[in-house]
Amino acid sequence: MNIVFSKSDLKVIIVIVIFLYCPGTVAALRTLGHRGPVPRVVGGDQVDQSRYPYFVTLLEDKEAESFHSSSTENRESSSSRKSLACGGTLLAPDVVLTAAHCSVADTAEWGRGLEAQGRSFQRRAIVEKQIHPNFERSYYDWDIALFKLKEPFYDVPTLSFFNQSRPKDLVGFTFTVLGRGSTDHYLKFIPLWLSSDGQSDNFKKPIHEVNIKEVSIDSCRKAYNNAPLYTVITDNMLCARGPGADSCTGDSGGPLLIKGADVKEDILVGIVSWGNECGSPKYPGVYHRVSYSLRWITETFEKLTQSEVSPVFPLDSDSG
Repeated sequence: MNIVFSKSDLKVIIVIVIFLYCPGTVAALRTLGHRGPVPRVVGGDQVDQSRYPYFVTLLEDKEAESFHSSSTENRESSSSRKSLACGGTLLAPDVVLTAAHCSVADTAEWGRGLEAQGRSFQRRAIVEKQIHPNFERSYYDWDIALFKLKEPFYDVPTLSFFNQSRPKDLVGFTFTVLGRGSTDHYLKFIPLWLSSDGQSDNFKKPIHEVNIKEVSIDSCRKAYNNAPLYTVITDNMLCARGPGADSCTGDSGGPLLIKGADVKEDILVGIVSWGNECGSPKYPGVYHRVSYSLRWITETFEKLTQSEVSPVFPLDSDSG
């Protein structure tokens, strides 16, 4: 059986291992949050969100997840109980593109830039989640979803429509990946979940970006064939890495893009999905290849949006 764990999973296995082999640490776990998906762009630089106005932060209500006691309205307005779940990309003011395994999220947050603090950030409840019908949780194939927001964000900049021009061969091409949080090097899973970084206000930290390059599918398969847990690399996955640079836990669902001279020239090519060891020279990060889902994105988007425009973000349109 082939099993792959996303960048916001593995907590069950961690608990089992701790109970079996580290009984002395069980009591200490009671002081930690029940889950802690923290965003990591390893080896990156801080950037103002005004450069990436399509980037959106997806949050989950930790108290609601535990006790199922909060209404949608309370979840949308409360900040003290929110925890970062994933990143995402605005295709329109009321539709977010993200990873299928990010379905734990219940709220989207958007703001123009670092100067937009506190009240100037907008929040919207997620009211509908469309998961790709071929999504395979066991190894995160077709890890893509569209989330419908209760109300559209206002004052979202108008971006260009589908951009159909991009290099045909992306191997060795430089990509940019976005996320929030620490730039420290960690293992993707265990140290992050056991760390104290999974705080409710972690989503308020600035966005970071890092440049990485695509790794050939054959090289990626070879790398993961030698991983501790055997995994499957399918054709609709894209692998990328850089020297000490990577996406990491909590970056799931965020954009992998070809960065243009300005926002209107950016092209989305992937969605952060999963991997092994942040910034590891052994294992590339794995992304869903957007071009393989373009038809599904377009058809689903048209059913979800109340906007009168086409998707505001230029997508990679090579259907593969």
